[in-house]
Amino acid sequence: MDRTTLISTFFLTLLMLIGLVFFIRASVKDRTEVLKMGSIKAVDVLEQDLRQYFDDRSYTVKSLDRDRDLITWEGLMQPSLPLAILLSFLATIGLFCLSLVLLLAVPAVGPSWFAVMLFAPAAGSFYWKRAERMEEVSYRVLEPGKTVGEASEVKSLLSISAHRDEILSLQQALPFQELV
Repeated sequence: MDRTTLISTFFLTLLMLIGLVFFIRASVKDRTEVLKMGSIKAVDVLEQDLRQYFDDRSYTVKSLDRDRDLITWEGLMQPSLPLAILLSFLATIGLFCLSLVLLLAVPAVGPSWFAVMLFAPAAGSFYWKRAERMEEVSYRVLEPGKTVGEASEVKSLLSISAHRDEILSLQQALPFQELV
């Protein structure tokens, strides 16, 4: 194989592996969002629905700030087995490509370069250990002010800070209107 081709292939393989490392690290990144939503339910009814929703999802009340009407729930976020398998699979492919390039670059070492692939399960293990963590959800339920508008059907406002997947799940379970 031509030396220039080998060097460029090695460089591209290293770039792919760097991207893979950042992808694996991003899989455990905190994705907390703050969102304001409106509901057609009254404040008392919405508060009861939220309590029931978080109880059903095995969250427990961590703190209750009556001065600011802020409720904080805490729950254990479980890692995803399919994502752990996918990350290990992608790491296996990336390390296999690196092994092939190293085999072409230094043929004297031979197939022992494929031993590098033994590190592939570390990607899934890294994700599995870091993804399992305590997650907090904080929210306030308020009566709408003049900012929503008098013609609106919104009877209560929810200001929530939570993981984006939890917010999506909450929006599917309870009817909300996203406010700007």
